[in-house]
Amino acid sequence: APTPIQSMAVLPLRNIANNTSDEFLSVGLADALVTELQQIPSLQVRPTSAVLEFAGAKTDTKSASEKLKVDGILEGHFLAAGDLVRVTLQLTDSRTGFSVWSDTIDGRRDNLLKLIDDVSARTVAGLNQRIGVQQSQAPRSQARSVSPKAYEEYLRARALNGSFEPKRYAEQIAALKRAITIDPAFAAAYADLAATLSLGSARSLATPEDLANAEWYARQAVRIDPNLPQAHLALGRVFVRDPERFRESVREVLAALRLESTDTQALHSVVTYFVSTGELQKAQCVGDKLVQIDPMSNEALTRGYWNINAVDPEGALKNAQVALASPETELAGHDMRGMAFLLQRNFVEADREADAALKL
Repeated sequence: APTPIQSMAVLPLRNIANNTSDEFLSVGLADALVTELQQIPSLQVRPTSAVLEFAGAKTDTKSASEKLKVDGILEGHFLAAGDLVRVTLQLTDSRTGFSVWSDTIDGRRDNLLKLIDDVSARTVAGLNQRIGVQQSQAPRSQARSVSPKAYEEYLRARALNGSFEPKRYAEQIAALKRAITIDPAFAAAYADLAATLSLGSARSLATPEDLANAEWYARQAVRIDPNLPQAHLALGRVFVRDPERFRESVREVLAALRLESTDTQALHSVVTYFVSTGELQKAQCVGDKLVQIDPMSNEALTRGYWNINAVDPEGALKNAQVALASPETELAGHDMRGMAFLLQRNFVEADREADAALKL
């Protein structure tokens, strides 16, 4: 018999109604479940960013589990009709193909917060009954709001998270601003808004004024809920944009890690810090831990950049192959190889990688 399920991915739920206005629930419900299940010490749960490519796509369980390198797949669908929402979930052991657990939960459309609480509680209870999991008892804040409407806007934004498209980026910012307008004490919305503006600055989607506002939003998140990991991480990501505040950034990232030790973005920042200080053995140690936690995270797939920053072109060329193997990070793979060849003064190969990148 196989060992108990130790790693899992939650795929975006299928919308079986024709109501496109509720499409955001596909990723939103999955993201909320990921947040809840990541608190189980005995489970490694892939982050939402790793499963976004499966949204709206027909994917068999075996193929998804092989790509995500997990033992189990939690999938399902939802139906929103009038004031009611029905969510159906099923956990499949991808190693055997057998269904381990399934359930159907009903809730009200006007109170998505309660619906997600019910879905999360029933899922954890069902998994505990079937595969023996228990949530961590360590104190840790969660993304909460007193307003179901504010939480709905937050879910809309989460469904757009990480987009390179200016239109979707603008929609994400607008949804988060609506969330904090409805609930001025919604710490997670402030944190996500700060992180999104910081990322937008890196992608030339935000203005210098946006970056200044990002610090204010991040500080609001920490002030409202100092035990929220993403609040400290958001502040760290804002600080890292300023060379004079790099150590402040590291301090906030470490605060996030004390609250959530498996956050791959926070671990990535720690690796970057050790590379910048020349402590490459420590960087390798933390990097290996990150890859072990989630080998399909963006941070793990693009780990060749650590080698570039450490002036290790051979290591960068080796790790670039990991990025090239995934369509989502293929561009980064060519970028790494191009810089590695520049470090080796191999300009012919660097030009070829630049051409490949431009073609993509």
